[in-house]
Order: sequence, then C-alpha cells, then structure tokens
Amino acid sequence: MHLYPPHQLNEKLQWLKLYNRDPNYSRYADKYKVREYIASEIGEEYLIPLIGRWKRPQDIDFSSLPDKFVLKCNHNSSDGMCICTDKASFDTKEALKELKQALKIDYFYLSREWPYKNIEKCIIGEKYLENSDGSPLVDYKFYCFNGKPRYFMYSLGEAEHNVRNHKFDMNLKSIDYLFKEKVAIEEKDIKLPENINKMIQIVEKLCIGFPHIRIDLYNIDGKIYFGEMTFFSSGGFMKIYSDEFAQQLAELIDIEEIKYKNVQIHCQ
Repeated sequence: MHLYPPHQLNEKLQWLKLYNRDPNYSRYADKYKVREYIASEIGEEYLIPLIGRWKRPQDIDFSSLPDKFVLKCNHNSSDGMCICTDKASFDTKEALKELKQALKIDYFYLSREWPYKNIEKCIIGEKYLENSDGSPLVDYKFYCFNGKPRYFMYSLGEAEHNVRNHKFDMNLKSIDYLFKEKVAIEEKDIKLPENINKMIQIVEKLCIGFPHIRIDLYNIDGKIYFGEMTFFSSGGFMKIYSDEFAQQLAELIDIEEIKYKNVQIHCQ
C-alpha cells in the first residue's frame, strides 16, 4: 500500500484517516450528538425516536422501557447492540454485560478511524423499527464521493450479523456484478421504496463537502429514518470486485484540496 502519494481507493481512504481531521467529524460519528446535526440539516422527523441516554449500563431502568427497543453505544459500529422485541423474555443481565464490555472498547484503536477518537461514550435507547407487514428491516447504505452519492446498497440481516446485500447505481440500476462474483440477493427479489428518490435527495444534502462518507437510512412503511454517518466503510478497506470501478471511485477523492484546507487551518 502506497500513501505518499495514494492512488488506489483504499490507499486514499487510509490517507484520509491520517490527514483529514476536521474536528466536526467526531460529532457526526457520534450516534447521539449527530442527532442535533441531522435535525438542523433535514429535520427532526427523520430521527429514530429516542427513548433515553445513559452514561453507565447500571443507570438503565428497564422497567420504564417499552416492550420493544434497541440499546446501543454511541461510539462504535455494532458492539454492544441489544435488540429487544419482547421485554418479558429479554435477558437484561446479558444486555448489561454486553454494554459494559462495549463501553470499554476505544474504537479509534481498532483501525485508527480518527472521528471516533474524541467521542464521549454513552448508551442510547431508540425505538425498535419494524415494518407493519412483518417484512425484514432493510438498511440502505449510500456511498458518497466528492460530495455526491455514487451508489447504494440494499442490505438485509445487519442486526443479526448475517448480511446479504445488492448494490445499485443512482439510476436504480443493478451494479452488483462490480462488487462480487456471486449474487447474494437476486434483483428480482428486491422492491425498492416508492420514495427512493426522496431518500436520494436527503443523502445529496447530507454528503455535501465530504471527500467520502457513507450515509445510512431506513424506510419503514414509507417513512424515512436516518441511521448513521460512516467515514471509513469496512475500516477503509473496501472490497470491490472490479478494479476499474474501484479506481473510478478513487479518482473522485481529491486529496490536494484536503491538503490545501489543512494548510489554511494551520495558518490561522
């Protein structure tokens, strides 16, 4: 891997880890503090309803929580996420154990993703999202380069850690063949939301000014919810089957502009 200068996609993502240190990034990566930013940018109606926020697992009063809920840490990816679909059978002791362990992990040191370095850790509780027809929850992950969404992923099984996905370009055409040899979900089995263009408009607004960012959304019975903002998908080691397509994405990341901004900041 060559970082001086970087040319390939993952080389540029690793370079961004080292040198693109906008202080606002920690706020955007913080699953609690980002809520204020999202509310100001696109509106509170796109936020998953918040049930509570706690500094320590032992501060959670489970008796006050609804029958279904999600508990997660604000500073990491998925460690410590606890999903309750029936409080009567929910193992609170195991949940407390998982949350306590997750809070000990400094996510920055796992792959040196700088935005996680200065996050003040906490636990948040959110409404459990589910479709009225019982269909599986879909994660829509939009991959943005140079301030524009370039493709998105329709993903199933994220919460269960049994991920299957299919990728589309921004014209809603399948480009899954660019990412893997064998399809995990057939295109014919996917029905995109009727308001998918509204989702794209939201992403287009949120990704402005970022050399690379992934913006995750949910769509529950037609209602759009914000999920999270991620600066380094797969820790900055993205797997793309097509070398040509990966290079096209790499060329969209302008590190010279970032170098110039860094000089300006240091000169102030």
